[in-house]
Amino acid sequence: MDPVKTAARRGPRVHARTVSPRAPLQDPVDRSDPLLVRLVAGPTAWGRLDVQPSRYGFTRYRLTVLPPGASTAERAWLAVWRSCPVLVAVLGFGLDLVVLAAGADGVVAAAAGGALAVVVPALVAVRTRRLRPLVRSRAGGVDDCAGVPRPVGDMAAIDRWWPVLDAADRALERGDMTPVEHELVWTAAWQDLATRPRGAHPGLRARAAGLLRQG
Repeated sequence: MDPVKTAARRGPRVHARTVSPRAPLQDPVDRSDPLLVRLVAGPTAWGRLDVQPSRYGFTRYRLTVLPPGASTAERAWLAVWRSCPVLVAVLGFGLDLVVLAAGADGVVAAAAGGALAVVVPALVAVRTRRLRPLVRSRAGGVDDCAGVPRPVGDMAAIDRWWPVLDAADRALERGDMTPVEHELVWTAAWQDLATRPRGAHPGLRARAAGLLRQG
């Protein structure tokens, strides 16, 4: 029996399963990790949807789906990798101020900043090298400049999976879906984006159709 289909058929009235104390289900977000790690990793286990509106009526969207089973620490490292240019700039500026305040000249400060700009990205690259090739993302946008919304890019994939993933998150929070069922939805989205860059796999789309109707 497919847990995803079962959860979808039950709809919003699905009841939480009784879990044996000897085999507890695990929360996708590991609460045992330090608070800072969880904050950096973000609130959702599967990834994120970035929305960037512009003042000219064009809105950019990027859906990023991480490989199923990624831990909170791994998600935090991927978030650091994504923000590495900004992080290096901030850390470099802070290091320069400290070096200059200690009485060193500008050449030493520049050398320290340059070393930091090499070491930090290299460290983060090593920590994320296994997961980065497995991350799936789709970018698109909606052009509303003429008053009529017009999708561009890969909005079809974003429109297809973002409501499903969001509905799965809400169902998990309500207790209407188990963590195992939640990860199955996450896996379906990841597999679809991995195998069909420009179109949904019919079987995977069918598995999540019920959850879409629920959301």
